[in-house]
Amino acid sequence: MHNNIAVRSALFKRGMSVDETCPCCGDSPETLLHAIFLCKEARLIWYASPLRLECPDSGMTSLQCWLSFLSSKFKEKAWWDLFWCILWGICLKRNSFLFEKRIVAVEDVFVKDGGLSPAIRHLEERWTKPSNGVIKINTDATWKKNNKVGAGVVARTDDGAWFFAIEDVANYGTHEYSVILKDMERLLSKGCDFSSNYIPREANRVAHYLAKIAMMMEDGVSKLYDEPPLRALDAYDDDRAQNNLQMK
Repeated sequence: MHNNIAVRSALFKRGMSVDETCPCCGDSPETLLHAIFLCKEARLIWYASPLRLECPDSGMTSLQCWLSFLSSKFKEKAWWDLFWCILWGICLKRNSFLFEKRIVAVEDVFVKDGGLSPAIRHLEERWTKPSNGVIKINTDATWKKNNKVGAGVVARTDDGAWFFAIEDVANYGTHEYSVILKDMERLLSKGCDFSSNYIPREANRVAHYLAKIAMMMEDGVSKLYDEPPLRALDAYDDDRAQNNLQMK
């Protein structure tokens, strides 16, 4: 079916007298793969989206291969709901330029075109459980001007069950992100198979509360929780309810 979509390379192969070059970037023939993923504008949209998807130059020989790769890596329905919304927004942006001579800014793909804003807002406002067999770790940090940083880390299994949580407070660098970067550095050094994504605070409330609680502790103190602490319990229960998971 994808060969029936009227990108310029497809029209050229049907014998039409058209320039195959992508009208949006002018760098390469406009195949369907290029229009959706490899065009400079499309790449920017995918990376700027909540999915933080990077589209490599090599290894992507066809749209089917790329979709097969993504389907092997991402299993959550919420991820794919957002994926198709963004893809639709990219198509609308291209058509606006081709047929209306109207340039749609990258940020407008998310806030105007195709009803994407409600879809993104819906997915960003809630925590989503990980795929089967995956442990999801959420982190957050809060920082004060005296370089005191409180960090919250919570790990949950694929059924949303509490695995463990850590609170830590210390003097780290000059920015709250230094704690998260140090955690990522430790994970990478162990050769773990993992991926990382940014999520807004609304979908990260348990880790956020843990980080705020940590700021009340003395410097250099860490706490390990094998069950939700009282101050984070409501947020934890809300996350489970929004994912239709049995309360424990």
